[in-house]
Amino acid sequence: MDPIITSISQVFSQPVPTVEVKESDYRTVTSTATSTALMDPIFALWNGDRKSLLDLAKWALNSASKSKHVHLPMPQLEDTHRLDKEADIVRLSALQLIHPVNVVVTALMPAGITLRCLSEASSQGNLARTDLKWLWETEEASSVVAVLEYKNTNVIRFSDWKPAIVTPESASEAMFKFWKEKSDTLLKENGILLSKQITKYKTECSDIALFDWEKMIIFDFGDVNEDARNPRLPKVVLEDKTLHFRYLLLGMIVRGLGRAGIINIPY
Repeated sequence: MDPIITSISQVFSQPVPTVEVKESDYRTVTSTATSTALMDPIFALWNGDRKSLLDLAKWALNSASKSKHVHLPMPQLEDTHRLDKEADIVRLSALQLIHPVNVVVTALMPAGITLRCLSEASSQGNLARTDLKWLWETEEASSVVAVLEYKNTNVIRFSDWKPAIVTPESASEAMFKFWKEKSDTLLKENGILLSKQITKYKTECSDIALFDWEKMIIFDFGDVNEDARNPRLPKVVLEDKTLHFRYLLLGMIVRGLGRAGIINIPY
């Protein structure tokens, strides 16, 4: 039987493919990078607005529907994939996650402004090298709007992050406790080091994602205020529904472009 042909726009209604994953226990991450070790971890977080990202993605898909490119076929999924290492996730993501998202976002870009998606790109001042970043570019200027960091399977564990998620009502109390006790973070295990990496990337943009094929975390550093009297903490969306991965990444990039004033978003 011939394979069913799915268009780029249609694939957003499907989960990312299920492929063979090398069995492993929880993978503890380490870093030898001095720049990472010197960073402060994120102390605490607020729950982000998952619905607004999903709605932004749906708006983007609808707005891009007049482009012929979003109706072209998705690349065929090979049978060669097995997720042993982080590089395997990068290879699988290139066509199954990143490609459809980039096609939709490109269709939204105004004339004279180009969307770039760059791998292994160093940040300004060489503070960090991102796995993948998106930027808008003109002949005169450019600016980063979103970053994606890949991790191997079983590196992202939500139980490392959930203890650090506080309510807006308890944020002041948490911040005062932070200053009083000199606590570093409410995060656990891998969450601590991963948050240090994320903190390096926020110098370039507010919209950052962690992804290990089975889990995605979306960070929003916009409008952060560390004043303990009226704190506004970074927001986070923890997602393990594979149906939402393309939507959330698309919504995050569109939000970043909206913040930069490149496209007009509805909210």
